[in-house]
Amino acid sequence: LLKMPEPSHSADIVSLTFLLSTMLEWFLKPTQNENNILSVSDVSNVVLVYTMFKILFESVDLRALPYQSAFNIVSRISFETVPIAFNEIDLLSGICNYFNSLTFFELSDNGISLTDCLPFLQRLFSRHPIKSFTFNRNPLFNTEDGVIPIREIVIFEQILQLLCDSGLQVLELSANNVSDSMSPD
Repeated sequence: LLKMPEPSHSADIVSLTFLLSTMLEWFLKPTQNENNILSVSDVSNVVLVYTMFKILFESVDLRALPYQSAFNIVSRISFETVPIAFNEIDLLSGICNYFNSLTFFELSDNGISLTDCLPFLQRLFSRHPIKSFTFNRNPLFNTEDGVIPIREIVIFEQILQLLCDSGLQVLELSANNVSDSMSPD
């Protein structure tokens, strides 16, 4: 049994309030949102975002059509400038599980390497028909003294194979620090 970490007191409450108000707007007018994207940005604690979704999902009566529509209408989730620690990756799966219609997922400027995301990506692509995946302004590999270890390259190859086998239509990997990870030798 995985015990979820407690939210930090340093979370950005203003951003979470905006996120919650966006969800509530969908509850009230689920057909009004043309983009169907839930954008989580500038929140300092992904644990608090996960906790908010858990509490929100468990506290609303999902049999009521507006609430059910609000969770089902979201087809795109974007985490931008949200720092994600290695021990928080599983929480991303927990957040995605609340939404049944995901076809787009973005991680941008999070400080997590793509190779650390393999177990998360395996769950994401097995549970959702992701057609577009964006991973921007993050490292692709973990390095040791400026050198990419062989195990990182093997994991990267597994991720590429997963993406090829998933039916993915759009892959965006831009402004990732590949050159910073490479040894000059």
